[in-house]
Amino acid sequence: MSQPAGPPAVLAALGRMAGAGQVGVVLSTPDGITDANAAFLRMTGFTRQELSEGQAHWRAITAPEWTSLDDDAVAELSTSGSYGPHRKEYRRRDGTRLTVEVTSVLLGDDPMTWVTFVRDMTRLPEGAPPLPDSAERLAALAADLARAVTVDDVARMVTDHVRRSMGATAATITEVLPGGQVMRSLLPDGVPQPIAAQYAEFPVTLDAPATRAWRGRTLIFHPDRASLEAEYPHLAQTVAVSGVSASLAAPLITGDQVIGVLAAYWATPRAMDPAERSFITTVAGYAAQALARARLFEAEQAARSRLQALQAVTAGLATAVTSEQIAEVLVDAGLALVAAYGVVAMLDGDHLSTRTTRNFPADISRTHARIPLDEAARTPIGWTVQSGQPLMLSSGQEIAARFPHAAFTHAAAGSASVMCVPVRAAGRVIGALAFGFPVEGRPGEEIVTVAGTLAELAGQALERARLYEAEHAAAQQLQQALLPRLPAELPGVRIGTCYRPAEQGREVGGDWYDVFELPGGKIGCAAGDVVGHDLAAAAAMGRLQLLLRYTAVSGAGPAAVLAALDQACPALTGTDFATVAYAEYDPAAGTLAYACAGHPPPLLLAAGAPVQYLEEGRSGVLGFGGERSEAVVKALPGDRLVLYTDGLIERRDEPIGDGFDRLARAAGELPDVDEGAWCRSLLGALTGGKTLADDVAVACIRFGGAG
Repeated sequence: MSQPAGPPAVLAALGRMAGAGQVGVVLSTPDGITDANAAFLRMTGFTRQELSEGQAHWRAITAPEWTSLDDDAVAELSTSGSYGPHRKEYRRRDGTRLTVEVTSVLLGDDPMTWVTFVRDMTRLPEGAPPLPDSAERLAALAADLARAVTVDDVARMVTDHVRRSMGATAATITEVLPGGQVMRSLLPDGVPQPIAAQYAEFPVTLDAPATRAWRGRTLIFHPDRASLEAEYPHLAQTVAVSGVSASLAAPLITGDQVIGVLAAYWATPRAMDPAERSFITTVAGYAAQALARARLFEAEQAARSRLQALQAVTAGLATAVTSEQIAEVLVDAGLALVAAYGVVAMLDGDHLSTRTTRNFPADISRTHARIPLDEAARTPIGWTVQSGQPLMLSSGQEIAARFPHAAFTHAAAGSASVMCVPVRAAGRVIGALAFGFPVEGRPGEEIVTVAGTLAELAGQALERARLYEAEHAAAQQLQQALLPRLPAELPGVRIGTCYRPAEQGREVGGDWYDVFELPGGKIGCAAGDVVGHDLAAAAAMGRLQLLLRYTAVSGAGPAAVLAALDQACPALTGTDFATVAYAEYDPAAGTLAYACAGHPPPLLLAAGAPVQYLEEGRSGVLGFGGERSEAVVKALPGDRLVLYTDGLIERRDEPIGDGFDRLARAAGELPDVDEGAWCRSLLGALTGGKTLADDVAVACIRFGGAG
């Protein structure tokens, strides 16, 4: 039930009751009074020094006949969180008695701490009509605000109390955004629509009751529409349409800072007496303290959330290996840590390549995906790349003045202010990050720091990616050089091949394919895989491929070819656990003989028949000896044979059977096109959009029959 007790300084807010000390405010624990406002000291005659010395203990100043009531009050406070209002008598310092009405609200229970509102029931200040329930209303507001956690909680509770207590048609809190240039209304749902729409956000330079209250640090009250329209003729139409006939604006002051304004509106003219001014000023004091506390809470929560998100982005950048993957991490998660939308730009020769967040207008993203550097220099992000300097443009006017060429783009994206930071790697600028904000002004220091950290992390990741991509490109070139260059046709067959290297490493692999002529008009077809991703695997791959060709050309059949490779493997470094699928097509006989040494089974697509895996003729991996067998199937003109390596079908997160099913289904559904296009389509269908952890080699051979 209880809430954490606030600091003693909370009395500065709780005790802001104007007038001649109508309400005393006291902060107490079971050990005594810890603090009180001046009104309470005047009522009881004690000095602040005497209070600090413990001479004004709440039990000691209570008349004896009322002590049991105090015991009841403490007990009820501990269970229900509030007590009162009830009347009792205090004994002043001079011994005289004072009739009071007290209301208490529990603030915390470790130690038990409560605030008490005290009304002098013997007299009221001259000229101030009594507010019989002001203390109770303030006590209720204090109790509600003690439970408020977020800024919206504070706004809702305060405006609800103002509407109920003062009969206001509507009420809102307007806070000053970081940077001190823009004010924004919180929860303006109950505010008349013309006012809510026009002043949801507005610059502090606008002349209005809220801005005057903010600048002057004083309550601004207008009792009727005529006074409003006379004071603010530029707002006359909005006032008339909204139906407002009276308004007030009270500054929310905490310490020496005005952090917002409490506004209230009435549909009919009204007066405001000193007691009501006192009440609304005190409410504004409560609201300021609660709003400051809620802002601090939300800032801490946002900082904690931002830190967790930054850690996730850091992890994402650490695992991304290519520039494209790094850009995706930044666009999908990184830029959102700083702003509503953003752009990642990277130098690409004499151009600037850009990626935007997904909420960016699509036509602008496409148009500016790759920009010549001389054109890019006319944009904020291009200027930052070329100058190597951060840039902050705090208003649309400033954007248009410095970069008129880019003004329309930023306006279309909804950016009222822009920040750009350079991305460096190895001491040179390689790109930049741009952040767009929907409001004018400069971002806070924490936001600037996060943007700089993000740019630094991006630079480190992109430098790693540059080195990786250079090594990866070299490895791919070597791999392609080691693979045989096959023609599109050989006598009796048409050929399509594809090779896609792994994307999670930068070494060459051991996957290969081959199609070649044999004596007697036959065609030999092979695919193989040597375990490993290094130069040794690539060298072993090359040796196996040449040895298989040499053995096959001698006239040996598939089983004999595998047996010969078995005998040679111990002398070939790096061929441990190598696998091979080898087949011989005889156009004259219309047959296909095949054998597999630990390799995935070939796939045969025969006209008018279901897709068929060639499951026979199987034996273990090369190098371990044992009997090698082969099998023979019919192979008619128009049939296709698909040889492939396991990277095409294997996925770490699924059974291997799913991969075989996916391959058979995709092969059976592809349209009948030339073998090169068909092979590329098959590879795309099986690997499209996935990051490969293993190399993939695919060969498709279409049988044409005897010439």
